[in-house]
Amino acid sequence: CENAAIIGNGFQTIKMYDENTSLHSVNVAVMATMFGMSLGYDPRKLNNLGVGGLLHDIGKSRVPIEIIGKSGKLDEEEILEVRKHPQHGWDILDKDVLIPATVKAIALQHHENWDGSGYPRGIREYEVYELAAIVHICDVFDALISKRTYKDSFSFTDSINYMKSQSGKMFSPYFLKYFFRNVPIFHTGTDVRLSNGEKAIIVSNNSGDMTRPVVRLYKDMSEINLCYEKGIEIVS
Repeated sequence: CENAAIIGNGFQTIKMYDENTSLHSVNVAVMATMFGMSLGYDPRKLNNLGVGGLLHDIGKSRVPIEIIGKSGKLDEEEILEVRKHPQHGWDILDKDVLIPATVKAIALQHHENWDGSGYPRGIREYEVYELAAIVHICDVFDALISKRTYKDSFSFTDSINYMKSQSGKMFSPYFLKYFFRNVPIFHTGTDVRLSNGEKAIIVSNNSGDMTRPVVRLYKDMSEINLCYEKGIEIVS
């Protein structure tokens, strides 16, 4: 109960700071938890992954909101300020001994890249804690498909293609491939628009390639398995 209160207080800090950041944090926590479940993590590890996903951006609460909510391009000084948030996150969480070290590590390392080009420390490959590498993938994917004051949402196709282009650069090749094969990024019952202009609803996911689900067309209620229709993409 005490841990739950601490986690709740942490999330409340995020929610009071910025609604978009709090919604993003929930999305990342859910995706990361599904990722961990598919990997067969034990309950303790799975819990730490979910909590880490929920609190990974708590450090943003120390970044001026006018920077986070800025509609235009950030200048160099503002970018440097934003890049302080993983260290801020560690500093905030490290004040409480009841928060697991793994959760603190996720907050600190969720912007570290596989090739060492990330921040705040520029560590690479297996120097990055595996749960932080998972949250990194979920964090970037949700950021790409979400609309923000400074950008429109990317289409699912463009988001998936961009992330695949970053395999071995931003992301662990193993975890990224696993993510798209095993984590349901489209939820059953979700309305989508296809690249051929048709409106459809997600019926089911295809194990082994979650980027190509089965959809039902609204116009005639026929079903299309996108694994076999390579010329059709989900746009939004």
